[in-house]
Amino acid sequence: TGDWHVGKGPHEGTRRILDQQGISYENMKARLVSSDDFRDFDYIICMDQSNGENVRKIPGGRNADLLFFMDLLPEEELREVPDPYFTGNFEEVYRLISAGCDVLLNRIIKEKL
Repeated sequence: TGDWHVGKGPHEGTRRILDQQGISYENMKARLVSSDDFRDFDYIICMDQSNGENVRKIPGGRNADLLFFMDLLPEEELREVPDPYFTGNFEEVYRLISAGCDVLLNRIIKEKL
């Protein structure tokens, strides 16, 4: 929700983890959330409360049904995904994102059945 990385690819720490996992980041570039996203996507997922507050300020975002990522992992003590740009803990963030994505994928599959 901040513009400081718009147009840039993933951080080198993220690229290192993705390379280790065999996950492509080709053509991946940061962009801002837009009001069109509320129409175009089934899920708007926020990594922390600050991002959620910023998303709500976007036209159309006030009443959007947001999903906070760590709500997918209630067994974790953390309630927000730590920002690895500040913590440097890209491995831990990858673990959380991977586990949460598994839960989200299973939720989507069940919703579509």
